[in-house]
Amino acid sequence: MSRPNGICLSADETKLYVVGQPYVTSLPVRVAGAVARKKLTLAAAGNQINVAWPAPSTGYKLQASGSLTGTDGWKHVVEAPTVIDGMNTVNVKPAEAAKFFRLQLQ
Repeated sequence: MSRPNGICLSADETKLYVVGQPYVTSLPVRVAGAVARKKLTLAAAGNQINVAWPAPSTGYKLQASGSLTGTDGWKHVVEAPTVIDGMNTVNVKPAEAAKFFRLQLQ
């Protein structure tokens, strides 16, 4: 922790500590550039795969790749998500080969 002029930012940069006489207090703050991670869930839905993540997820794009090594490259999934029960949802056809998904902040 640093203490410039009586103000400290915690290591995770999500709390602001104001230090002074006669008290110490903490306030939650939103730090510009701090991004919450979005969790993808996958489930079988008939003959398709349901890919879902929390809504809203402004600025995120679902991407897919046939490889994690980068040889295949990540491409945007063209299907637009539908919001169902607070989740962005995309149904995709299963591939014969491995397929990986990620959310990319644009």
